[in-house]
Amino acid sequence: MRFLLEHKHRISVHFLPGYAPDLNPDEHVRSALKGLFRTDPIDDGESLNEAVERAMEVIQEDEAKVRSFFEHPEVAYVREALKW
Repeated sequence: MRFLLEHKHRISVHFLPGYAPDLNPDEHVRSALKGLFRTDPIDDGESLNEAVERAMEVIQEDEAKVRSFFEHPEVAYVREALKW
């Protein structure tokens, strides 16, 4: 706690509940990933790892999509921390 107080001009602390998927931008990524599989299912003979990697590359290349994960009101704390 002393460290936080000494560096409060540089660090902001956000206390999160033990389980709060809406507060986690990763959950928004997971949701988008699931959406991609609904529109483009895994090909015959394609491994799950290959399919996930391919889909994550599609997400990664879409800057607007990545930024949208942080537009949800519940993850405003991330935007504030990143000064977006």
